[in-house]
Amino acid sequence: MGWEERVEELICRAGAPRRRYQRQEAERDLVETVLGLRLPADFKALSDRCRELWVGQLEVHMPRFEEVSFPVGSPVRLNLRAPLEQEVSAATDLRALGEGETGSARWMRSELQRVGREVLEDADTGERCVFMMAPGLAELVPWGSHESGAVGYWHAVGEPDCWPVMVSCSGFLWREEGSLVDCLLRMVEGVACLPWLGEDRAPGPADA
Repeated sequence: MGWEERVEELICRAGAPRRRYQRQEAERDLVETVLGLRLPADFKALSDRCRELWVGQLEVHMPRFEEVSFPVGSPVRLNLRAPLEQEVSAATDLRALGEGETGSARWMRSELQRVGREVLEDADTGERCVFMMAPGLAELVPWGSHESGAVGYWHAVGEPDCWPVMVSCSGFLWREEGSLVDCLLRMVEGVACLPWLGEDRAPGPADA
C-alpha cells in the first residue's frame, strides 16, 4: 500500500473530518514559507485531505492559517509555527541571576552551554540525546501533543521525507519506526506499543 493509500486509510480509521477542498500547490508552498521548513510529503497529503486529527487523546497539529485576511493588515500566521517558537524560546531562555546573587564560573559555563539545546534521555538505551533548538536551527519540530504532556516531534535533520518520528514525555524520548502516517496508523489499529500514552489507548479494530 502506497503512502497516499495509507493517508486515506488513516483518515477513515480515525474518523477525521475531511477538508471541504484540498490544498493547492500554492497554498502548500505558503504553509512551508510561513513555517520556514519543508514538511514531509505524507504529512502534507494528510493536511490536504483533513481539517483535524485526533488519535485517542493525541492531537495532530494539522496546518491551518490564522488571521489570513482579517483584520486587514494582519500578518499571515500558521498554527504549526506557534509550538515551534515556544520550543525554541524555552530552549534559549537563560534565566538571569537574581539581584545580589553570584554564580561560579563553572555553573555559568554549564548554563551557557545549555542555551539553545534540548536534552532528552532515550527511554530504551538511556543515552543522553542533545538537540539544537536555536532560532532558525530547530532540530525538533513538534507535530502533535497528548493530554499526558507528551509531545510528538520530527527530528528535522536531512531530507524531510526521512525525518524520524519521536515522542518526548517527562524528559524521556521514544523513537517510532517509519513515517508519521505509519506511526499513527499503527496507533489506530491498536498494534503500536506506546508506553508514553499512559492509560490512554488508541481505538483498535475491536472498538469498531
